[in-house]
Amino acid sequence: MVSRKKHWNNKAFTYTSYLPQTVLLLAGLRDGTNIVTAEHQSVEGLSDSVRVDVNRLADKLYLFQFTPAVKTEVSYEDGLGVTHTVFTNDDGSLALFEPNGIASDLRAACLDNNTSYRGTFSKLALKSGEGNGAKGELYPINVFSLRLAAVAQVKLLKPDGTALANTEVILRGGVYRTVIWRQTATTPTAPAHGLPAPPVRPLLWTAKRITPSSPMKTAC
Repeated sequence: MVSRKKHWNNKAFTYTSYLPQTVLLLAGLRDGTNIVTAEHQSVEGLSDSVRVDVNRLADKLYLFQFTPAVKTEVSYEDGLGVTHTVFTNDDGSLALFEPNGIASDLRAACLDNNTSYRGTFSKLALKSGEGNGAKGELYPINVFSLRLAAVAQVKLLKPDGTALANTEVILRGGVYRTVIWRQTATTPTAPAHGLPAPPVRPLLWTAKRITPSSPMKTAC
């Protein structure tokens, strides 16, 4: 029979001793080294010890799931300031081992049915690190949703709370850079293959008539 060490928390165990063939699970919650000793319950001096070294993967191993669930490009800077670009598999999942840690926000982009999706996710929101395996805690997964690029859905209501419908609405688009509105900003059009890029064109104001049953999407 194997007895537990007296300095262990008594409430963490169901019995005062265990059979030698009992499988015990050790969960390392912090980096470091410890010595685990098992003593025979009735034979004095009969014991054995094992050294346990814990090197956790916190801030090194990251698990991701992106939606839309398609192949996604992901870029970031590590703890040394080096920029990395990686790709998920075809269903948007990624297991990333970064020994220097992720030191920047995460940037992601994908195409789904020829529609562009983008996303920027704060490094403060990233989850990494083993849970308590003795309690069935799994390694955390970062689940992020990308949004349609340059598309916004707007719901307009009257002062009484009813939907604004059958009304001409003018949407003014603009570009902000370094917290300043660039009124004269222009946007380039895509060049034809093998030809020089065409002149840039100014951003246009748009006006659309909306109905309650038909939400409006406006690309800037």
